[in-house]
Amino acid sequence: QFRKPINRTYSAIHLPTDIWKGDPRIANELKWSDKLDEVFYANSQDDPDLLWQYFGSSKGPFRNYPAFQWESPGTVDLFDVRRRPWYIQGASSAKDMMILIDNSGSVHGLTLTLIKRSVQELLKTLGENDFVNMAWFNTEAHFVSCFDTFVQANVRNKKVLEVAVLEIGDGNMSDFGKG
Repeated sequence: QFRKPINRTYSAIHLPTDIWKGDPRIANELKWSDKLDEVFYANSQDDPDLLWQYFGSSKGPFRNYPAFQWESPGTVDLFDVRRRPWYIQGASSAKDMMILIDNSGSVHGLTLTLIKRSVQELLKTLGENDFVNMAWFNTEAHFVSCFDTFVQANVRNKKVLEVAVLEIGDGNMSDFGKG
């Protein structure tokens, strides 16, 4: 049923790599959320079809019930519950986001690369309830992709924007009056 060894006695905790487990705020968060194990167990008894239960904290700790040994998909564990779509949608309201990218001559090389990477990471935070579009400007403004209006931030549309942002080059001067 679970395809891995589990323990129904308690939940397991995962901390993102940027969280110091000795931080008193984290210790307090872990202590109070420990009481969720009783709720998780009761829920599983009330509904036998309920397989997994999760709790994500804005401070970073993540609990999953039943407990299982955490396995990272790569050599570095980059999992952070605060970046999971279900957490983001539950913790924020729907957004309409217009991303403007200055690609004038002063923005080139590493700076432009960092802007593109930041935009790609920003797109990952958007969920199905959000709407987004993107434009670049220097002496004129242009949409980054084929979208000329806000589009739903679904997987397909975000991928179109992620790919399109990589095509932006640098040049000219910024003209905020025209662009």
